[in-house]
Amino acid sequence: MKKILLASITILLLAAGCNKQPAKVQPVQNQQPSQQQETKPADETANWKIYTNDKNGFEMKYPQEWKLIGFTDNAFTVATSDQCKDDNSIEKLAEQYKGCQRLSVWVGDISKANYSDNPDNYFRINIGGETGEKYIVNQPYQSKIDGKEYYNPRAEISAQIFHKGQWYKFSLNFHHQQINYALNLFDKFIKTFKFTK
Repeated sequence: MKKILLASITILLLAAGCNKQPAKVQPVQNQQPSQQQETKPADETANWKIYTNDKNGFEMKYPQEWKLIGFTDNAFTVATSDQCKDDNSIEKLAEQYKGCQRLSVWVGDISKANYSDNPDNYFRINIGGETGEKYIVNQPYQSKIDGKEYYNPRAEISAQIFHKGQWYKFSLNFHHQQINYALNLFDKFIKTFKFTK
């Protein structure tokens, strides 16, 4: 009798085990935010120098390796090197000007440039939290200095904004073949610009 009872229990247990459906595996929820969400793009201007103009109430960053080559109460100019200091050097250097960039910023009671005449090269942009204008001139040209012809490879991106009764103007000069690099660089400059009063 014990054998029959033991055999019956064994058969019942085996039958119960065969009818069980396999357990469903639930995916484990990752409790930590993904690495991609935590990572912010690196601030490419974090180690740039800061130019501050207390009189006109603004500050702007420029690359660490660039030189401050001129400033007054109402303007400042920075460049990749001293060779970029003035327009004549640009004309004289011609093709050697490649790699030379110069940014100038000036403020004052100056007239507004009419950029909207050429809509293909005219853009509305944010400057210091306000709406300004950007204009691109990417046309090399021939010029004369002391009667001698020079090929001028210089191109320019300009911007302007009217703030508290004054125009703030920006101009980046560069070799015309570096237009993509210059557009990116100019946008970085403009993003670092802040009104301080």
